[in-house]
Amino acid sequence: MSIQAKSLRIMKALPQNKKVLLEDVLKELQIETSHTELSCIANSLQRNGLVNLETDDQKILVGLTDEGKEIILNI
Repeated sequence: MSIQAKSLRIMKALPQNKKVLLEDVLKELQIETSHTELSCIANSLQRNGLVNLETDDQKILVGLTDEGKEIILNI
């Protein structure tokens, strides 16, 4: 599966008003990825203004921005 496809599936699975562990979202979606690829996906979504990221001890918390919420409604 391409990085773009993984990114889209992740975006669609994120809750609207809550930050969650990105690793938990991947488990729920049954997506396998390396830590490097996961970082690329997270940083790309953040650069595009779709998510807010918080990192702590190799864990990534992710939440939709207002722009991300609008885009998800139109997909």
